[in-house]
Amino acid sequence: MFEQSRKYSSETVSSASKYETASEAVSQNDTEDSFHDCSDNQSQNDHALRKRLSIQLGKALRCGADMDKQFYGSAYVDAWLLTFTQGKGGIKFDAIFNELIAGIEVEGRIDPKDEKNMNKIVKTLNILKNETTQLKNKHRIKRLQQCCVTLYTQDTYVCRVVNTALREEDQSKLRTVGPFSYLLFNNISYHENHHSSISYRFRQLSQLFESEMTTLYRGDFISDELFEEYQKSIDQRTIYFKWRSFVSTSTSEQVARQFGDHNILYELQLDHHSAEDQCIKLTSLTQFSEENEILLRPGVRFRIIKIESHVCEFRHKITIEILPSYISSLYRAPF
Repeated sequence: MFEQSRKYSSETVSSASKYETASEAVSQNDTEDSFHDCSDNQSQNDHALRKRLSIQLGKALRCGADMDKQFYGSAYVDAWLLTFTQGKGGIKFDAIFNELIAGIEVEGRIDPKDEKNMNKIVKTLNILKNETTQLKNKHRIKRLQQCCVTLYTQDTYVCRVVNTALREEDQSKLRTVGPFSYLLFNNISYHENHHSSISYRFRQLSQLFESEMTTLYRGDFISDELFEEYQKSIDQRTIYFKWRSFVSTSTSEQVARQFGDHNILYELQLDHHSAEDQCIKLTSLTQFSEENEILLRPGVRFRIIKIESHVCEFRHKITIEILPSYISSLYRAPF
């Protein structure tokens, strides 16, 4: 299902510099209207981050321990992939590129205010396509995935449209939103070649009894009904929940608190080693190193650990544990 590893080779590093050149070309041609590059002021960057941290996550789905076995993370992404490949698997750059462009154009024309950004996105993608014509298919797709990460963080309609479709499982947008969702999802997740490598297996074996806990924060507005479900599930090791959309989080509690109209604050605890296929640090693939933003892929499962009430401006602070994916659990097994 997956095309690439998150570990980048020297060829990839070289390719990344080419993508920066593509971005610069767009900036030179659209000086006043270009995307938020390094010359833009901090307020523009904060505005885009505020939007990502303010998107309501929707009702978390209650799920069982084995639900992740049916599909790797996102049923929506899997449905698009099955339809696109007709069940045969394998993705060719030209095929997915054309579908990606078509979807971005359809969604960008719904609201006239989005058309300017749509044209810039299409231009950026076409520059990337032209720059990668000499690369192998897997490297072109890798570059395209990285580009989608960058586009996701820009202050455009893409982030909003993608997450709304995922959250609502809107089948009418599967063809338009599916390609972008797949590419972004795939850039975060582990991949078969990476899992099968000897070096990866040795690293996993050496980390069986190690833990490197990371704490993330995210505000949200939830219903009383969902809160009651959370309360009933505290310390219930067989009751899990999952989000269907991409979830932006911050390593800074202060950042998570200041963005959005929220009534709860999530404190997410995850083991860095077992969650590597479920999240990505955006600072490595965007131009903004100060954001401290970690993006979770759709379908991340979590368990409620504790709930604290009346914490500062929030009604509740909910501590959750991010669970390893089913695939990750298999590869962490010693035998």
